[in-house]
Amino acid sequence: MFVLKILLNTGREVVKMIWNAASTTIIAPRNIQNSRDKRISFFFSENFFAFFAEIHGVRNYDKRRDELLEFTRLIDFRKRFAGNLSGGMKQKLALACTLIHTPDIIFLDEPTTGVDPVSRRDFWKILSNLLKQNITIVLTTPYLDEAERCHRVGLISNGTVMNVDTPQNLKILLKCQIFEIVPSNTRKASKILSEFDDFQDIQTFGDRLNIILHKENLNISDIENILMKNGIKIISSRIISPSLENIFIALINKKCAE
Repeated sequence: MFVLKILLNTGREVVKMIWNAASTTIIAPRNIQNSRDKRISFFFSENFFAFFAEIHGVRNYDKRRDELLEFTRLIDFRKRFAGNLSGGMKQKLALACTLIHTPDIIFLDEPTTGVDPVSRRDFWKILSNLLKQNITIVLTTPYLDEAERCHRVGLISNGTVMNVDTPQNLKILLKCQIFEIVPSNTRKASKILSEFDDFQDIQTFGDRLNIILHKENLNISDIENILMKNGIKIISSRIISPSLENIFIALINKKCAE
């Protein structure tokens, strides 16, 4: 039995994990991902399976190992030293090792941080296939576009859980209309619009501004008039649905205001 106990300690969420049966739960190893240890670096990729199979009492694991290497597209790199793998390959190797004994639950700590976009996409394809095998996946991620793929999401800031729900239910927390604009001067436009009480929030994403409205009777022409008076043109604009990133920023701003 695996017990996940959450304790409150001076405002911080402390997660205490009691692991009583290694046959059902696994936390993905981070030693493979952080290969500063030369002893780890000079293991062949396939040697890690022997190590984890021994830990979990798995015998005759060769067929399972080869299936996992194929599954994670690492079969051509089985004889490569782990230290010479790319960051994305190390992540996939770490995940493959956790699956040697077919666990019921996998815990992953920011598995795609620092991984290139192609490897990140491949990693999520692997996770999607694991869900089809009825394996429960609990993970942390700083990427909210990844969080939108999950069945339930907990939004955490400074160790405090702000909200937990499905992505769909979290998105309806923001009931205001959102305009997305690309202004000719993003920083100046954000500063000007922030001075008006008609807007609940101004969120910057690269060259774009997400403008969350207080009043439903406002439209894009009102925003355009404000910016044009200050010498700023709107290159493009559209109405968008809230993203988890919009929700997260709005919750943080609300928390700071309180």
